[in-house]
Amino acid sequence: EDASKITSMGDSAFYNCTSLESIQLPDGITAIPVNAFVNCRSLKEVVLPAGVTSIGNYAFQNCTSLTSMILPEGLTTLGYGILYGCSGITELRIPASVTRINNSGARGPLDGSAITKVIFADGVTTVPAYILSSYSSSGTYASKIREVVFEDASKVTAIGINAFNNCVALESIEIPENVTAIPNYAFYYCQSLTGITIPETVTSIGSYAFYGCTAMTDIVIPAGQTVNNYAYANCSNVKALIIGDNAVLRDYVFRNCSGLTAIEMGDNVTTTAYTFYGVTVSGSCGEGVSYSLNLNSGLMTISGTGAMDDYSAEEPAPWHGFASMIRDLEISETVIGIGDYAFAGCSKLEAVILNPGMETVGESSFEGCSDMVYVEIPDGVAFIGENAFGSCDALAEAAFLGDAPTMEDNVFGESEVEVFYPETASGYTTRLMNKYGQYIWSEWDDTVTSKDIVLLLDVSGSMSGKTGTLSDASTQLIRAIGGALKKSNIAVVEYDDSTNMLCDFTTNTYRLVRSVANLYDQGGTEYANALNRARSLLSGSATDMQFVIMFSDGSPNDDKQNIYNLAASMRAEGTVIYTVGLGTNSTQRQVLINVAGSDTRYFEATNIAGLVAAFEELSANFGKSEFATVEMKINGERWDLFKDPYTMCLASGIPISIYLTPGTNAMYDNVASYA
Repeated sequence: EDASKITSMGDSAFYNCTSLESIQLPDGITAIPVNAFVNCRSLKEVVLPAGVTSIGNYAFQNCTSLTSMILPEGLTTLGYGILYGCSGITELRIPASVTRINNSGARGPLDGSAITKVIFADGVTTVPAYILSSYSSSGTYASKIREVVFEDASKVTAIGINAFNNCVALESIEIPENVTAIPNYAFYYCQSLTGITIPETVTSIGSYAFYGCTAMTDIVIPAGQTVNNYAYANCSNVKALIIGDNAVLRDYVFRNCSGLTAIEMGDNVTTTAYTFYGVTVSGSCGEGVSYSLNLNSGLMTISGTGAMDDYSAEEPAPWHGFASMIRDLEISETVIGIGDYAFAGCSKLEAVILNPGMETVGESSFEGCSDMVYVEIPDGVAFIGENAFGSCDALAEAAFLGDAPTMEDNVFGESEVEVFYPETASGYTTRLMNKYGQYIWSEWDDTVTSKDIVLLLDVSGSMSGKTGTLSDASTQLIRAIGGALKKSNIAVVEYDDSTNMLCDFTTNTYRLVRSVANLYDQGGTEYANALNRARSLLSGSATDMQFVIMFSDGSPNDDKQNIYNLAASMRAEGTVIYTVGLGTNSTQRQVLINVAGSDTRYFEATNIAGLVAAFEELSANFGKSEFATVEMKINGERWDLFKDPYTMCLASGIPISIYLTPGTNAMYDNVASYA
């Protein structure tokens, strides 16, 4: 009788009023409460007063006769599911005053509604969090929103988290040009989204922002943009990916994007060890030969038996679209030939170390690998095609491990490459060197003793904040003592209270360096597990010498006497153990000395800043005995003159080399000069 006196409504006020057809709410009403008109199936019209500032959860649920609703301009708060089951309303305008959403998990205001078009009114500056978010991704109550319109997009500067979460029917949207970030879960599981325009003003993409957008076919990441965890994960139909210079890509960004066929990668792009987790492309590349490229690690594996197919600039290899992603190459020993142009343009391939068993390297097979600095050709390669490593502008060194192959013109391009060849091999004639006069030819000593080395790195919890320096120190050590020209195979194992193989035995120092680039601290410190892992790895060694280099920054948690006994038995088997301590006290120091069996094989850094220097000192003394050695080399063999009696006729004219190596014991530093 006097509507002016009514200022509020109770929850569920008209619940189940199934015959109610229309209602004029009093002007004094400021809030539509929770469940206010649930199941008012005959309600055809409701006029919301201008003073309404909030609409509660499920306020108009199952009002199936409603065909429109006008939200007042002063409205600020929306509950979840306000039009749930309202099958007659297909369009809704959101006033600029709406800033707060009372969501329930993924349920937003239009969850379960029949809305297909949403209009954001002039004056909207922020798309509210959860505004169009939906709980269901399929079935009757899945989101039906297909179109989103901004009356004045120029005023929109921000989008809230989960704003379009699970809008499974949304096919396209243009992000306003003044938006600077796409937040977490913004377009999560928008499975129909095929076209989205992201302006260059956007500098970051939030975690899970486009997760599961399975209709997307291409992604462009502008220069400098930061893309956070899982942002495009499970976008399984994405074919093409363009990544601009200096972009930053966090963990699992492209996880399970299994449909990728081409990636264009800019310069200085930052990735993690998990950016492309779970993404592998594979196929055939010759009769009986196949390829597999792990986009996460950048490792290209060629396996099978036989020779690879030949390709050309016009008809490139099937992985050509991923050329900029290939950072490492591993070829099975049963693959005997690399096809023409096979890896041309693999610009991020830093080193090529060909497999034993390789016989031919095709024309232009690695042409234009602009980051390549090192090439290694195994014994048995008989032919290298023209320009095989041409236009590899950074190429500095090439090493042959066997006899000289037949080489066509410009195999290493026009650069001033230093070419190493074995002292005892054949075919490296003056004529050959004159033919390839643009290269610097250097002999390397292939009579040095072969070695297997296990590097054990402590990554227990006490290494927090120090693993970066440990990576740097390990890198310098690997480069100093590893490689085919030193006949050094290195395996890397990280340990805490368990062990993890980072890299199996290889002379490929580039692969080894990558394996120690991302060390993570966790767990306790147990030496016995680490030493047993090293012992197991060395048990199958066929080399002349075996070494363990063990780093730790603390005392072990396991039984010390057991550790000493284990280390002693390994040394008795012929394994030489070096240890490196960081910030150790007298007790910790003695433990590591006991493991090494001698203080001359123990090295120490008093703090993290000195760790690199400690590893450098180890490198300088690695492989040396306590006392000086004197060796004679004749006919490609070395003889220890302190141990091996040797008689020869000096008048024979056979070249002899004498090698004097100082020992590690300071008392004998000058023994070489006396000798």
